[in-house]
Formats: sequence, structure tokens, C-alpha cells
Amino acid sequence: MPAILVHGVPETAAIWDPLRSHLDRSDVIALALPGFGRGRPERFGAGKDEYVAWLIAELEKHRDQGPVDIVGHDWGGGFVIRLVSLRPDLVRSWVTDAAGIGHESFEWHELAKVWQAAGAGEEFFARQLTEPVEARAGVFIQFGVGREQAIAIAGAMDQTMADCILPLYRSAIDVGRDWSRGPAYAAHPLHLM
Repeated sequence: MPAILVHGVPETAAIWDPLRSHLDRSDVIALALPGFGRGRPERFGAGKDEYVAWLIAELEKHRDQGPVDIVGHDWGGGFVIRLVSLRPDLVRSWVTDAAGIGHESFEWHELAKVWQAAGAGEEFFARQLTEPVEARAGVFIQFGVGREQAIAIAGAMDQTMADCILPLYRSAIDVGRDWSRGPAYAAHPLHLM
């Protein structure tokens, strides 16, 4: 069964390159979320539930190999939380660094609140996209991302990514309440990082 890696926001699958270089497995797949370093499918609204449906469809492609091992970071971790609550049959083991997103008292960070606000989110990305790639990469480097991956991620930041981030965050204003009322996600052990 493959190991699936799901990146966060605003990132691309390049965030996983250093980890992948240390793994002895040849079946590790770093998925690229729609709109993040790749195109956004036509009629894809980029809401939280659409991303989860997309992730479920990606895992179903590997069903013949058995349940997968999956690791999610940031929003990718949130999608994993929801995935295992809806389709535990697709997952053998899972890890997330965003376990709180499925709790009813979940609170968003300040930047998320900017992205959730009409007008403010658009202004934020209008400014960001005029910054040189090196300046945008500096933020990722401050959070511990290696220079090569930071440049790759910052270089992929474009209007398509911004146009996915805003509806994603706006669909998730009450994500803790919305997702905590769904099926229990205790079918598999929780691994906190």
C-alpha cells in the first residue's frame, strides 16, 4: 500500500521533497492540491468539502493496493482528519499536525481571519503577488522550510493559488463546528506530531 503525503496552505507538494529523500520506500506519493502548483479544475469551487472529496477520489485510485498510510500537514492534516471520519476504509494509518481542526472549539489564527474577510483577503494576495519570489520565500524559510523548497513554493504562488485559498478559508469559518458533528474519526489511532 502506498504512503500518501498531503501538503498545507499556502504550499505545494515540494514541501515533502526533503522527507521523501530520506525514505526507503518507492511508493510515496506527494499529492498536489488543486490550485497549488497545478491547475484548478473547471467548476472546482475550492471549498473545504470539495478538497476532502478530491482527496477521497485520489485515495480511491489506490484501492486495489489496500488502505494507504497518509500524512497530512496544516490544511492537508485537516483534510486527513475529515477523510478518516468519512472513509476510514481507505486508510491503514494516519498522521496529522492539525488534529484540532476537527474539534468544535477550533479557533483560526489571525492570518486566516484576514483571508476569510471579504476584501481584506483579496488585498493581502494582491500585495503578496507583487513581492519578489525571494521575499515570499523568506517567510517559509523563517518557519524552517529549506531554501530550495521555499523558493519552489514561493514561485508557485500565483493568482490561481490565491483564488483557491480564499474560498477554502471562507468555507471553513466554522470548520470545527461543521466537522465535529460528522462521524467519529476514532476508527484509527490518532498520531499527533
